[in-house]
Amino acid sequence: MLEAHFLIDADFDEENFLETSELASRYNSSFLNLTIGLTMNCNMACPYCYEHKNTTRMNDAVKNAIVKYVQNKSHEIRKLNIVWYGGEPLLEIDTLKYLAREFIQICEKEKIEYSSHIITNGYLLTADLAKTLFEEYQVKYAQITIDGTKETHNQRRRLKNGGDSFSVIIKNIDEISKSVPDFKISIRVNIDKTNSDGIKELFNYFMDEKGWGQGPVTFYAACVSDYENPSCETYYNFEEFGEIYLDLFHETKKRFGFEWTLNEIPSFTPTACGALRENNYVIDPDGDFYKCFEEIGIKDKRIASLFEVTNNFKRQFQWSTLSLPQECRKCIYRPCCQGYCPYARIDDNKPHCTFRKVLYPAFLKEYFEDTKLLTHA
Repeated sequence: MLEAHFLIDADFDEENFLETSELASRYNSSFLNLTIGLTMNCNMACPYCYEHKNTTRMNDAVKNAIVKYVQNKSHEIRKLNIVWYGGEPLLEIDTLKYLAREFIQICEKEKIEYSSHIITNGYLLTADLAKTLFEEYQVKYAQITIDGTKETHNQRRRLKNGGDSFSVIIKNIDEISKSVPDFKISIRVNIDKTNSDGIKELFNYFMDEKGWGQGPVTFYAACVSDYENPSCETYYNFEEFGEIYLDLFHETKKRFGFEWTLNEIPSFTPTACGALRENNYVIDPDGDFYKCFEEIGIKDKRIASLFEVTNNFKRQFQWSTLSLPQECRKCIYRPCCQGYCPYARIDDNKPHCTFRKVLYPAFLKEYFEDTKLLTHA
């Protein structure tokens, strides 16, 4: 309770602590996080995808400018984290390899801690490629999306050629987990009202048939949302999705048993999202900078460019000055949430509550019940 800041001294100024902690996190310039969109092209055509797809490829001028940008930053940072992103980043594997080699060399020379992971649909991520990425290019982790059992997934995660992506992705994950066990895979399952009925069947398939859920392959549920169209009739609101998530949590907890950690217990977070941090940027294949991956490729949302002197000061100012809504400041969940998704409120700064608001009291109650049982066992 002390570690999670639920118990504090009576004279402790918690509001001042939260404000100071957020500012320190937002303006910590020792850490550089770059999400690099290697291409906006994709081998899938998912109906809910928010991205503005095109076939633009990152040319040599952009590649070299990104390397130069990191080189210039290297004298003031202690950590560099890269997220390989798209479109589908593995369509541009040679560009990924080139940039990774350059970044690793810079970090070794300047004694900077380097880390990277990839967000991919998994179709091109064979075991051989995962081994190469892991051993030679320091890609340690992949997020892969699977949206249902075979029929549902193939309807939602459509290959442009009409093929079966589900079987290929499952095979890839299976082979990676066996041949490169230190390469971690997190399966994201996007849920809305069109596929939620089959998610338990999918989770059971992961656990019973594949043996996933612990070890190198884990999975989690995520809510499909569209902040430009929040009232879409196929999307769940945060309370509805919170209940679905809680039900799925109980299913996996019952199957595997469970050891509580601070990942599940509501705990303090200094900043709601990396997009609010000073040294956190998304770069598209043209060399344009954004603060959030939801905005990648939308040119009027860019904040800067590697090649143009004139920046989008208005958008940059919106991000750098975004503060907590008044309603959030006195909310009992503020230390755990800090306003949740800033992109959802970047234009109006109205509260957009997280589904975890449903989980916080439920998890705490279960935590105390479980630990009490263990104590008296």
